Amino acid sequence: MIEDVGELILKCRKEAGLSLRELAAAVGTQPHAISQYEHKGICPKVYMFEDILNACGYELIVQRRPDGNQRR
Repeated sequence: MIEDVGELILKCRKEAGLSLRELAAAVGTQPHAISQYEHKGICPKVYMFEDILNACGYELIVQRRPDGNQRR
């Protein structure tokens, strides 16, 4: 089970067959930034996270749960 955003970014990048450089170029950032997201616990802004997912062939969907209740 994926436990954090960095793990998800790494998994998506690997499944897409992209190198750090290729992904960074696709989203307009430096490879170092992608590496920090994947391994250093740095969390990207939502727009960057969405761009990263899109470049890997995924999309970010935010959806309200059917019961509409908040979890705490």
